[in-house]
Amino acid sequence: MTFSLRRIRRQSSFVLAYRSEDLDIADPLVTLRQRATQSGNRNTVFIHLEDLGTSESRELVTSLLRHPLSDETLQHIAEQAAGNPFLVQEIARWITVRGTTPVLNQQFSLNDVIRSRMELITPESRRCMELLAVAGQPTDLAVVQLASGVADILFVRDELVYNRLVRSRNLHGREQVEIYHDQIRTTILTDIDDTFRILHHQQLARALESLGGHDPERIAAHYEQAHDAQNCARYALISARRACDVLAFNEAARFFEMAIVTGTLDAAECRSVHHECADALANAGHGPRAAEHYSTACEDASLDEQLEWSLRAAEQWLYSGHVDRGLTIFAQVLKRIGIPSPKGGRRIPVELLISRLRLRLRGLGWRERAVSELPRAVLLRIDTCASVATGLALIDVARGAALQTTSLLFALNAGEPNRIARALAMEAGYRSTRGTAARAAAECLLQRARELSERTRDPRAIGLTRVMGAACAWNFGDWPDCYERSRSAREALKDRYERLTWERDTAAIFEVDALRWMGRWLAMQEILPELIKDAQARGDLYVESILQMHGGSCAALARNDPESARTGLRIVERWSNTGYHVEHLIETHNRVEVAIYDGRAMKLSKRSLGAGLHWAGPS
Repeated sequence: MTFSLRRIRRQSSFVLAYRSEDLDIADPLVTLRQRATQSGNRNTVFIHLEDLGTSESRELVTSLLRHPLSDETLQHIAEQAAGNPFLVQEIARWITVRGTTPVLNQQFSLNDVIRSRMELITPESRRCMELLAVAGQPTDLAVVQLASGVADILFVRDELVYNRLVRSRNLHGREQVEIYHDQIRTTILTDIDDTFRILHHQQLARALESLGGHDPERIAAHYEQAHDAQNCARYALISARRACDVLAFNEAARFFEMAIVTGTLDAAECRSVHHECADALANAGHGPRAAEHYSTACEDASLDEQLEWSLRAAEQWLYSGHVDRGLTIFAQVLKRIGIPSPKGGRRIPVELLISRLRLRLRGLGWRERAVSELPRAVLLRIDTCASVATGLALIDVARGAALQTTSLLFALNAGEPNRIARALAMEAGYRSTRGTAARAAAECLLQRARELSERTRDPRAIGLTRVMGAACAWNFGDWPDCYERSRSAREALKDRYERLTWERDTAAIFEVDALRWMGRWLAMQEILPELIKDAQARGDLYVESILQMHGGSCAALARNDPESARTGLRIVERWSNTGYHVEHLIETHNRVEVAIYDGRAMKLSKRSLGAGLHWAGPS
């Protein structure tokens, strides 16, 4: 893409042209645009130059050649150039050299034009062109020289620039070169056999290494293409850990996986890298992929590591809406730490009644202890119960409440403040399911959780407290308060990681739902598509399902499209069918809404209307 700048001052004017991709890296261009927009005494016009149309390409060819060509040939040239004036000019230049008669008598392609140009340059320049084609991006001239072994690199650069095969630029005091157009690169790559392609990747990797190894990402990629697994793994791990340091978790996961697939890591290092990769993916919100890596890390690990990483795997499956897989692993972990897993169904679990009684008798007092004072097994019991309770909060309230109460009891007994803060926040959310009758108790719990989390500065406790504040407002039917709290929570958590995806996602769910119940459907529709798209990209069925069935259904009705609303509700078919969850209730409720909207409410069976789950929440 190219832009052109025309500046008119007094009676004179001139035109400047630059590539749009240079705007963010070329300081003079940045300064020029800033001054042009700030100056009040200059008439400056920015023109976005689009591709040429077919008729414009034909007109340009005719003006350049000044020789009559058939309509068929003009059309062929326009198609080969694909609207790019540079390519039109190069084809015209090639025709001028060869003459129009041969062109009229045979078929030709843009590849023929490029190959003809390559035949005219020196062998050293051709070798550098091959290296640049393999590099696939702007490359320091020093790297090209070292990789190619060319002595007079400046002569080569000048020849290639003159023939408009490469372009040169200075970036932070370093000269970089790149192939002038992608079609040139594609043609060169087509003509390089696999042996030389591998060799060029190896030459580039070693050149980058020799010049300080400051770009481990490119070195790893070149060693990967050069089939040098050992060096690929080494630089991939450097790249992955550096990406983690700057919170680029998607990029980090890509390089961790690159290192793993080389097959060069020993068993212990491989487990460790799977764990690091899982952490990166969890921070990036890719729950299913993170769960797979956590599970793989468990193989041949120590008992403590197996328990911890199994917990993380179960957490990621459950938090991303893959309920059955998550609960299956959670049941195994709970069994190994001696805690019964609450059974699903329509009745209140017996474990919940017993644990609520114990909590009422015990009270909410605790003696504070540092985390270092507590055995790992104690922390694991708290975290396992808390993870299940959190994951089930918007899925299976009764079962979640049972483990939430157990988690709170364990946390109070242990006295570790961060876990107490999280447990108090979740307790407030579950307590608020009783409605406005529980407002005072829930707000009191939230306040205690807020004070404790702000004192300890634990990101997970702070995030959970914010989200549970929105959950309480939702359960109280206070939609404006729910909207403000959820929006504030989502904004506060936007740039935080520490495996806070569930908190961010749940805040988004409450924000959308609050807009829905306030009747602000236009505002809801503005944020909904991007949230659903993001959830789909991450494989997050939890967010996608709830947003699609609640917000998506309403958005479709707002567009007078009940059929799309019904189709969207079919996402419940991908949900767990091992119990009756909140998601099933949402689907039933919205199916009724759609039926009422298009006048077919009476056709719904009594069984469908009465399928809802009614439960008053923990006392």
